[in-house]
Amino acid sequence: MLWLVQKSGAWAFDAPLRSYVLMDQHSQRVSGPQGERQYLRVRMADTGGNELAFTVSLPQDLDVQNPQLQLPVLLLFTGFRSAERNLERVPSHGENAVISYDYPYDPTQWRTGSIFDRFAIAWRVAHQVPDQIAATVHWVRAQGWADSERLSLAGVSLGAVFLPAVQRRIQSVGTPPTYSIMAYGGVDIAKLARANLKLEPVWFNDIAATAIGLMLRRFEPATHLPHLRGEFLIINGEADERIPATSRQTLERITPSPKTIIHLPGAHIDGKRDDLIAATNELVRLWLLNKRALNP
Repeated sequence: MLWLVQKSGAWAFDAPLRSYVLMDQHSQRVSGPQGERQYLRVRMADTGGNELAFTVSLPQDLDVQNPQLQLPVLLLFTGFRSAERNLERVPSHGENAVISYDYPYDPTQWRTGSIFDRFAIAWRVAHQVPDQIAATVHWVRAQGWADSERLSLAGVSLGAVFLPAVQRRIQSVGTPPTYSIMAYGGVDIAKLARANLKLEPVWFNDIAATAIGLMLRRFEPATHLPHLRGEFLIINGEADERIPATSRQTLERITPSPKTIIHLPGAHIDGKRDDLIAATNELVRLWLLNKRALNP
């Protein structure tokens, strides 16, 4: 843990973006709650061999040769690892490009690993996420069908905690998204870890939470929020059991203006709380429609 803490300090947000090379790209027609869609699965790799994967949901009969075509883009990352699972949670994609990011780790290794294995995985993934999402945005801006002026970034749960660091990384290498959504997030990574850890013996939770906060201090939301540009939508749960009240209140206070803050009744959003997922989806959709950052 001490080695990881020391190593974390060597990473810089203003370093040049790594080069990513396309490894595989294929499309598949998908029919479901999101409508008739074309899913484009993209795999890339950086110079160190680290893989970047994301899935793009596009209108089924997209004419990529049409020079007039300009689709709004919503880039989504949540607490779910699976990109397709994220897309399934968005009920209607409309005449838009909805992109879901895949976290770069093996779920089996996470489930079967020790607490120290998980520390190492969390450290490795955290140091890849900002660059990988910045590279995804770079890829999007190069697509003829994408409207770069209407590119929005949405982080939910774990994604909301990472969004400030991710957006600051995007700003450091190019143009930031115009609109950003943080749903069910907060600041103070150590405090967030302590609220969610369930380790035995109980006294080890405080030690582990402190270690996690130190290892991931370069990604602390409170460090990056004051530097962000754009407009923000913040959605929080009034009875969120996973995000301490002081963490979410501080997030709301230090996020730059202009910002819209909405509190929903109930606990933390997760895959079993369909009502919260539906309510969050609708709030995001209406807010982006009002900003003309999304097509119906």
